[in-house]
Amino acid sequence: MSILNWHDETNVMNALRRSQAVIVFDLKGQVLKANNLFCDLMGYTEAEILGRNHSMFLTREAAESEAYRDFWQNLRSGRPVGGSIIKQEPQSEKDARNDAEED
Repeated sequence: MSILNWHDETNVMNALRRSQAVIVFDLKGQVLKANNLFCDLMGYTEAEILGRNHSMFLTREAAESEAYRDFWQNLRSGRPVGGSIIKQEPQSEKDARNDAEED
């Protein structure tokens, strides 16, 4: 028998969402949901990141690294993943277009 009943588990999850930066994405890395703490920490609104790929938060070098590929392979295999990820600073839409034109 569980120590926590369903109502208690719901309250615990709600408390975590209020006190922790939380992002939800599918196994392809598409952002499905992010709470305000996550968005504030990363410098985006939720509308700016929904449907985009998780790699948008990384530097190009980090997103193309073997470690990042391993990170996703571990997640897809159901293995827990921890550690630090190098954050990419938010770009304005103009900056993103300029970067795309340079490629």
